[in-house]
Amino acid sequence: MKFTFSASVEKFDKEAYKKAVDEAVRIAFIKALQKFLLAAVPRIPVWTGMLRGAFRNIEDIAGKVTAESKVSSGFRIRKGRKGGGRDTTTRVAYYYPPGGGRVQRTPEAGRQFATAPNDIMDITGASLATGRTAYYLKFEVNITYFDLLDEKRGWNAWKLGTSAAEEYVRSNLVLPDPLKFTTRKLIKSS
Repeated sequence: MKFTFSASVEKFDKEAYKKAVDEAVRIAFIKALQKFLLAAVPRIPVWTGMLRGAFRNIEDIAGKVTAESKVSSGFRIRKGRKGGGRDTTTRVAYYYPPGGGRVQRTPEAGRQFATAPNDIMDITGASLATGRTAYYLKFEVNITYFDLLDEKRGWNAWKLGTSAAEEYVRSNLVLPDPLKFTTRKLIKSS
């Protein structure tokens, strides 16, 4: 008499798959941030100094971007001179944020009124085990005159930047194939 037993078992490696998904999202978000900068920053005049400088926090994550556009003959948020591209020796301007205080309007000062670089992307909070699969890309500029100038002067920088980032993620986010993270085990018995 002879008895033979065999079973084929498929095993899904959740951790490896989650790491691959996290990396795919991180890469897409960084590229989306670059698209945001390319669409928004040329619309914001260099003379705004502090306002334009607030976007440096994105540049810390996404890297420096340069591009030619119809609005600007090439741009970078950071300029070669210390303190940005504005000469503040002739005139000193101040910003009075809500809640009081006074801040000299320089490109570097704008950073404190924008989302900190470490808080812009949240790709670590998602968990396949608990079912939470939300990833976040968030950026905010809390300079009171930005909304007014963006709308009144027709810059539309925020709207165009947001649309460019969202369109990039929608069109280009490619998640890894889950089947590549599945292994098959064959169990034999005689």
